[in-house]
This record gives sequence, structure tokens and C-alpha cells, in this order.
Amino acid sequence: MKRIFRSVFLQIRCAHEGAGARKTPFPGEEIHIPDQPYNSKIDDSLLAKIPQFDAKLIAHLERLSLVRFDSEQAVANLRNSVRIAQRLELVDVEVS
Repeated sequence: MKRIFRSVFLQIRCAHEGAGARKTPFPGEEIHIPDQPYNSKIDDSLLAKIPQFDAKLIAHLERLSLVRFDSEQAVANLRNSVRIAQRLELVDVEVS
């Protein structure tokens, strides 16, 4: 097992040598990551309204996630997480 891991590690390390050069771990592998970051403009008006979290829903989420939402800051963080997840739904990930 160690021999296989070492072999794969050396192949990957050798493929990444060279400063600033764009390399792939395996020769001939197609790269799907753009060279420059793409700034996706997301229209916030397309987002659904963030739901209100009542005590019953928060208790249910606490049981499922094993996370305590016992403070207003914790609930605000939950709302922010929902907002970010809604924005991620609008991101276009299709390969053009």
C-alpha cells in the first residue's frame, strides 16, 4: 500500500513542478477550471424570501444538525447561510 501511495505521490509531485506553469496531475487530462476567476453577477431580486424560523423549526434543525441555535446571533448566522445557499442556486455551472 505504501509503495502505491508513494508512486502516485511522486507522479503528482513531478507533474506540478515548474513555477507558474499550469499543470495537471495526469498528462492529457482536460482542465475545466478557468485561468481567471469569473465574477458571476447574481440578481438579489431573483432570490426567494428568507423564511422565518419559528421555535418548532429551530428545535427540529437542532436535532438534525446537532448545532445549538440558542442565541439571536446563531439564528442570524442560520439566516445568512440560507441566503448564501439561495445565491448558489442561481450560479450558472454549465460548461460552455
